[in-house]
Amino acid sequence: MRLIDYDSWLKPFLPQLQQRRKRFLNRLAQINSGWGSLKEYASAHLQFGLHFKNDEWHFSEWAPNAKELYLVGEFSDWKPEQDFRLTRGEGGIWSIKLHRDILKHGDHYKLWMIWEGGAAMRIPAYAQRTVQDPETLLFSAQVWYPNPFQWDDHGFSVPDAPALIYEAHTGMAQDAERVGSYIEFAENIL
Repeated sequence: MRLIDYDSWLKPFLPQLQQRRKRFLNRLAQINSGWGSLKEYASAHLQFGLHFKNDEWHFSEWAPNAKELYLVGEFSDWKPEQDFRLTRGEGGIWSIKLHRDILKHGDHYKLWMIWEGGAAMRIPAYAQRTVQDPETLLFSAQVWYPNPFQWDDHGFSVPDAPALIYEAHTGMAQDAERVGSYIEFAENIL
């Protein structure tokens, strides 16, 4: 392992480092096999969770061991209803599309999950926002789709003067990959 060549203090930990690297490579192979790449895996939040697309709500969740999934919230009186039952797809991916008027910005929601031997409400794994009820202290996912920000400073313009930098780190303000000195800072930056 080349890391040991750079830091001999790590030598006693070589077996643990090798084991950790092996676990990493195995997990990376699983990710690449299932998702195609680490980038696609890291972008799963774009596929899963709640999104407003094409004038309707799209929700999906990966729950391979679930028998049934329902979206519940204020819109369903927090009860599982057929209208909000998700459809199971390939690989345990569940999804549903809802009319745009079903949900609005700020609504709270959860998943009602049924699995072999049990059922419970859960927060979706890819919820974009969660909030805590101050009375019950329970968390819920929250629809986060605010109106676009309306700019009201139309008269603002960026000044033509150069940027005013009022703070700098003297040791890092240089091109070399080391800590710089005050003299180098004064000569090269000021």
